[in-house]
Amino acid sequence: TQPHIQPSPDLVLIETSLPDDSAFELVSWIRKNVATLHTPVVMISSSQQEEDIFKGYKHGASSMIQKPAAFTDYAQVLKEACSYWLNISVMPHYRVTQKAKQLRSASSQ
Repeated sequence: TQPHIQPSPDLVLIETSLPDDSAFELVSWIRKNVATLHTPVVMISSSQQEEDIFKGYKHGASSMIQKPAAFTDYAQVLKEACSYWLNISVMPHYRVTQKAKQLRSASSQ
């Protein structure tokens, strides 16, 4: 039988304002999972602290975005980020999917 492969998201957007360090822990978990290893993760932060930006990249964020104060600006920034990651950037989805299938097949034997 064929192992069931869960579809992975094309893009993950995460607000850094989640409680404690859970946003950063989530990014680390995404990077440790073979199915989402190359999924772009965009972290959105209202912080301008260099250490917070560094922390996002350290945990595996593909991009850090400064959260604008005005909602209309925020919506435009998210639209542009999604457009870049989903329409312009080239990601290795096929290779990742094939590797995930190989790993799951090997672990089920």
